[in-house]
Amino acid sequence: MMMNDGFEGHVKDLFSDQTYIDIKIVVDQDSKTSKGTVSIPAHRLVLATMSDYFRTMLYGQFIEANKSEIRLFGVPNSTFQHCLRFMYFGWDTTLENMSLDEGMEFYSLARMLLMESKLKETFSEWIANNVSKWEKQLWTIFVMADECDLPVVSDACEEHFTDVANEFLINDTFRTIPLSVIKKVIACEKMNCTKLFLIKAIRCWISHNSLDIKVKNDLLDSVRSKKAPFFKGKKAKLYDYYPGRPIAMQSMDMSAISVKRSYSSSIRFRKCIMLTGISVILWKPDSKQYRQIEKGAIDLKVDISSRSEYDPFVSRIATVTYDFTHGNENQTEVFIFFPQIKVCADKLYTYTFSWIEDGIHPEIYQFGKSTKVSAVCQSSYVASVYRCLASELGCNQCETCRPDNDSLYGWRRWALDEDSSMESDYS
Repeated sequence: MMMNDGFEGHVKDLFSDQTYIDIKIVVDQDSKTSKGTVSIPAHRLVLATMSDYFRTMLYGQFIEANKSEIRLFGVPNSTFQHCLRFMYFGWDTTLENMSLDEGMEFYSLARMLLMESKLKETFSEWIANNVSKWEKQLWTIFVMADECDLPVVSDACEEHFTDVANEFLINDTFRTIPLSVIKKVIACEKMNCTKLFLIKAIRCWISHNSLDIKVKNDLLDSVRSKKAPFFKGKKAKLYDYYPGRPIAMQSMDMSAISVKRSYSSSIRFRKCIMLTGISVILWKPDSKQYRQIEKGAIDLKVDISSRSEYDPFVSRIATVTYDFTHGNENQTEVFIFFPQIKVCADKLYTYTFSWIEDGIHPEIYQFGKSTKVSAVCQSSYVASVYRCLASELGCNQCETCRPDNDSLYGWRRWALDEDSSMESDYS
């Protein structure tokens, strides 16, 4: 540390220095089964500087101003330690590594201690940057952001929700979110689900919440007035198949089938695209071990990668639902969406699907060689993709893939003229 550092540069040293301790904060032990307390030494000046709550208490007209010990009832030790650490060190790696639950408890206490103005921006950025990591608790984060007025977090939640809307509209927690969040959901212009799916989800939410009839009708009218389609990309099939029409399964000995846990295939696309989702065909083999499979939801891990460490990488666990109870259908198409990634032309990307849970689960159908000019693959578990062109100019290749020796005008002319037979598939 530089010798000319001011007081700010040395405050953190006080954290472990007992010399000038002049106050102790008594909080609860973390264990829910214990009623014990923990006494934490601190400095009045630091507490009062960082917390308006302590400033009023320690330097105001309250009796606590003359006490050497302050009791905070109902405050866990670990949560207060996080707040205390912020007072002395600011936002450091210890706070950066908090879990979501720890972070929410920390911010709740910080608000009670009137510290919000000093950490709101940093806390919001931290939560927003980790929304994808904590996506299973997306609605919990969204509700907190709405209640605590954290617009940066709300925007991040909206963005991630719209990327994976088809999963989170059927999440059990969705039925418990407040009306204010429901209105934000409906207001989203683009989301990866159908209009009918959104209407069903809103109706389900309405049925679980007591609302005035006018509010119910207004919500449904808002959804019905939305312009479809909602999807962030257009669907492009890699194979010729039709929803509701059985795919001709390859001839195989069903008794010899072993339950697979992972599936992998590689695909090259002819154009640079922004990939927002994929679909696979789940099917139920006609053998005894699969008879118990009727309908349900199961977690499927999806990894998308290339051989280059510089290319984007997707890894997420999606919840897919299946239903083999309708007539004689033994297959269903399921969709997996994710935050968009750029997939560059003529690069080989590997798509790997892995079941998270043990036991019997549906199989993923493997297609043969693609019949579409938009992609090259000898076999694939990917049935279709949701995508749009990566080029801002509407060209076949993105700006980073274009020839260096071409001017912008010359490049665009060359790209638009090349292989015009593929245009219709990406229009």
